[in-house]
Parts: sequence; structure tokens; C-alpha cells
Amino acid sequence: KLGGGYGGVEQPLSPREYFYGITPREAALWAFAQPDEGMQRKHAMKGARAYIQAAVSAQRAVANHFGMRPDMLAPDYIHLTCRKPTGESTEQLLYSVHEGYLQSGDDVLVEATTLQKAKTRCSALGSSCAGFTLNTDPKHPDIAVTVYFKRRWAFFSHNVSGGSGWTSYKHRFELLDNATVDSHHVHADNCCRHGQRCLPEPTC
Repeated sequence: KLGGGYGGVEQPLSPREYFYGITPREAALWAFAQPDEGMQRKHAMKGARAYIQAAVSAQRAVANHFGMRPDMLAPDYIHLTCRKPTGESTEQLLYSVHEGYLQSGDDVLVEATTLQKAKTRCSALGSSCAGFTLNTDPKHPDIAVTVYFKRRWAFFSHNVSGGSGWTSYKHRFELLDNATVDSHHVHADNCCRHGQRCLPEPTC
């Protein structure tokens, strides 16, 4: 289930991935709840049993490694985890949208460009670009307009300032290290991961 094993938190380790998890106990309960028609419950129980056996083996291996008794470790803290990309682009992750404008001054750069190119430009400026503001027609986002790139985020919302038509994009550059997706489709039983690369033998 989504957020299983992470206290219900859907994205506990990466803002670009959803984490799904299930404990051995939850797997057994799920399998038992499956309908008995067409061998569905039997197949589910077989999969749950294999998972529980693997969990017990992991429990014993960890206990042996640390010189502990297996019963000192609670096997239900084990959870099987799957990850799925959220589908967000890097720009969607790194920029939050705010209806309003940024205070005049503190300009890093002022140029006429499109929204998409403005995001690319701000990303290239790194931490020196806190965000940018522009007044554009949402029906024509591909038309170049004057964009003000700011070194400081001093935001004024429409509700307070009445700056209708202005939109500001906050650069969340602190998330840049987590902007890449680490999950991928399984393609082999011995597919191990380290960063963005699959490791060769030995198996996981």
C-alpha cells in the first residue's frame, strides 16, 4: 500500500517517487482475504508464504551478523518496498508557483524569454537565483515576455498587493540533489542499484 512501512508518508525519501510497502503480517492478511474462486487465494497465499519465509531468513541473517538471538528482532518491522516515479519533470519539482510578484530590485538578470526557458535559465544560475517573476498571458505561455530573475525571494501576493497578472516561481534549488528518479522497471532477478546505475554480479 502507498506509504506502507513509512507511517503513511507517500514520498519519504525522494520527492520524485512514491513508496509502497507491505509487512509480512499485512501480506498474510491480504492473501487470506482474497476470494477462493479460481485458485486466487491459493496463489496469493503461496506468494505471501514465500515473502514471510524470506523475511524470517533475513531476520536470522541480521541476528547472526550482529551476534544476537533472532527473537530479539521483530520480523514485522520488515517491509517489502516498491517505488514508482511520480512523473513530475525536474522543472515541476524545482519550482513552486505563486500568484503575485517579487519586490523590485535584487535583480540577478532581466531578459525577455518564455516561461520554460526562464526555468532553465534560473536553474543554470543555481543558488544565486531565488526565483523569478513575470506578467504573462496564461493563454499564450510560449510568447516571450520580460522576466525578472531575483537573488532574494521577497514575495507579494495578489490578495495583499493587488498585482493582478503577475506570477512568481520560487526556485527550490535545495531539492536539486533529489531531482533524479532512482526507481526503474525490474529487468532481472539480480538487478541491484547504486544511484542511477545497475550493478553487475554478484546478485543482490
